[in-house]
Amino acid sequence: MSKFLSLLLLLPVLSFAEICQHPWQAVPSPVPHVKTCRLSVPHGWLVFNLSTLDMEVPQSLFYPDEQHEWVI
Repeated sequence: MSKFLSLLLLLPVLSFAEICQHPWQAVPSPVPHVKTCRLSVPHGWLVFNLSTLDMEVPQSLFYPDEQHEWVI
């Protein structure tokens, strides 16, 4: 579990530029100034949000999806 938490803390540092890089997948966002990406991990997805308008603190969360059924 501590490795997972360490990964979450490192998300802003990982390869996330203005456009998501492989293996991150861009997720369409209803808000124009928010970039959203997801990364397939065991048991679900890591989701990363970044506002390009006001440069808020990036947000990351784990979305449980055992079968990876979330289709974009």
